[in-house]
Order: sequence, then C-alpha cells, then structure tokens
Amino acid sequence: MGKVKGLVIAILILIILAGTGYGLLFFEIVKPPAFLNRMPIIGKYVAKEKVEAKSEVQLLREENARLKVEIKKKNEEIALIKSDYARLKKELEKEKAAGIAMQEEIMQLNEELRRADKARKDQEAVYKDMANYFASMKVKNAAEIMSNLEDKDIIGILTQMDKETAAQILQNMDKRKAAEITKKMLVVSP
Repeated sequence: MGKVKGLVIAILILIILAGTGYGLLFFEIVKPPAFLNRMPIIGKYVAKEKVEAKSEVQLLREENARLKVEIKKKNEEIALIKSDYARLKKELEKEKAAGIAMQEEIMQLNEELRRADKARKDQEAVYKDMANYFASMKVKNAAEIMSNLEDKDIIGILTQMDKETAAQILQNMDKRKAAEITKKMLVVSP
C-alpha cells in the first residue's frame, strides 16, 4: 500500500504541476516553448491562442496602414481643394475688380452722355432762339448775316425754322454757299 500511496501522490503532484504549467501558459505569464506548439493536444490550445493574438495584431496593423494611406490621400485631396479654392478666389477677385472698373467706366460714359445730351439740347435751344431772330428779319438780311456763320450753325438754325422761311433764306444766299449747306444737310442733320 505504501507503493500505491506514493504513486497516487506522485500522480497528484504531476497533475498539479501540469495544471500550474498550463495556467502559466494560458494566462501568458510564461512564454510557451516552441516544442509545445508541435505537441498533439497541448500544442493545439497554446498555438491557437497565439495565432489568434498575432492575427488580431496583424489585422490592426493592416487596418492602421490602410487608414494611413487613406489619410494621406484625403490630405492630398484637401491640398488640391485648397489650391483650387485659392485660385478661384484670385479669379473672383480679378473679376470683381474688372466688374468694378467696368461699372466705373459705364458711370463715366453715362455722365459724358448726359453732358453731351445736355449740350445738344442747349445748342438746339440756342439754334431755336436764333431761328426766331432770323425769321423776324428781312429774308435778304438774314441770308447775308447767316452766310458769314459756320456751316454747322447755319444748318442748326435752318432746321429750327419752318420750311418756307428756311427755303427763302437759302434762296437769297450765295449760290455756292447755299449748295454747300444743302449738301451737308443731306448728309447729316444735327
């Protein structure tokens, strides 16, 4: 019986040692030696957990690398968008400046047009007044005085007169002067 008792104690000690060893390996307190991976039953449990742990780490590394590449691409896209934005902003500022310059030019041209229109109306009023003066004169005297004026002024005054009075004044002018005035009146009338 003494031998059986010793054998049972030895087996119990072996079971306790094996359980302790497995616990140390299972909780990764001790690294398993390489030969354990090749053992039929124990290697399966030890190696499986290690392979899974490595594959998780590997998956995380791959995901990290993929995300870094994606971040790099997104940063490049952002840089391109910023570049386009800056370029478009400059173009917009140029167009805005051109628009302002064009607006100022339009305002200036409108002002010139307004002044020219006012000057034309003022000149027409003067021609109308002069036409009334010359119409109240004797035709021969009016024709003689008007012959000494510039052609454009003669045309301006004649166009403000009634047709009969204008015809009589032209008839009493020097024939060459009357012909010149008539030619110019055919081309343009103020």
